[in-house]
Amino acid sequence: MCRCSIQIRLRDSRFSPLSILFFIAFLISVSSTTADEVKITRVLDSNLFELKDGRRVRLAHVLSPSVSDSNRRMAALALQIKKYAEQQFVGEVVRIEFPVERQPDSEPLPVHIFQKFPLKTVWYNKVYLERGFGKFIEEADTTHRTELREVQQKAKKKKRGVWNEKLYRPAPPKLHARNILVGLGNSKDSEGFYREIVYVSEPLGNSNGLGFRVMCVFGRQAREYEGYRDALLFLAFYPFYSFNGRYFGFRIGNILIMPNNPEVPVYFASPNGQIKIGLLHKAYLSIDILTDLVYSPASIGINFLREKPYRKLWIGITPGIMDRTNIAFMLEFSINNKILIKLHGIYFRYLPEDGTNIAENNFGLRLGLGYILH
Repeated sequence: MCRCSIQIRLRDSRFSPLSILFFIAFLISVSSTTADEVKITRVLDSNLFELKDGRRVRLAHVLSPSVSDSNRRMAALALQIKKYAEQQFVGEVVRIEFPVERQPDSEPLPVHIFQKFPLKTVWYNKVYLERGFGKFIEEADTTHRTELREVQQKAKKKKRGVWNEKLYRPAPPKLHARNILVGLGNSKDSEGFYREIVYVSEPLGNSNGLGFRVMCVFGRQAREYEGYRDALLFLAFYPFYSFNGRYFGFRIGNILIMPNNPEVPVYFASPNGQIKIGLLHKAYLSIDILTDLVYSPASIGINFLREKPYRKLWIGITPGIMDRTNIAFMLEFSINNKILIKLHGIYFRYLPEDGTNIAENNFGLRLGLGYILH
């Protein structure tokens, strides 16, 4: 009689074999994890925590940047995550779930961390992925895999944290360049063509640091009782410091001009500098005061910059300084990010001092070759 009743119940059961299999799988998944209530005493990294009993754990399925990352911007993000974790965890009792098949001697243990609050329970594996504090990775534990992948997609769509490539792309390397430029041109200060040699050691592009420039300009100069003769028109020395932020930068220094006539030793010293405003890694405006006596005595310019590979173009104008107007350009580009080539060109327009309407047009050109230090 018992056998018959059992058979009848099985036949009349509303559970199909497929439902029974799902129920068994649920029981296995529930029993595959165990939970402990523990206290976190230290946050060692953005996703590395030390428990009161000395064990080290990490959030399962989460790959976060490290504070020791070689990418400075990613390391800065990791430091923010670490500070967040310290505020949430240190000294707090939390519930930790970890797979039964974990290796007790392996560290850090991948775990799920939960913290109970009056109105809700926070699951920090999910919080990390929602905020872009890390990327999803596969683990042996597959209990919450689908849900964690879904919240990662939301963070990725909103470009949070590690998914924000604009904010956390690799920082450009600090570059320093050394160049020698030679040039010539015609000027009212020299009979025929003037010649120049310029040596430059400076931070490249938007790198910060110290630099200096030495400029020697030669030409045929009129001397009393001697007529025209070859002479050093002037020797200038420019030490400076460059600072560049994201939208604002400056260069500040000093210019010292040596006498061009030993019989009348007149030294000239003055502060000089440059101000930059705009997107300094792409395009910006600049104002130069005595950064280059020939090309930018007092100029307003527009700059276009590309960091990889390095390219830069400056176009500037010096409007009506005394009796002279300049329009100039400076082009710089690298070869294999090692060799640096510079090309400078300038157009001078001198207004006559005798009151006539005839202006004097003059031109100049420079070519430079150097190398880039990383």
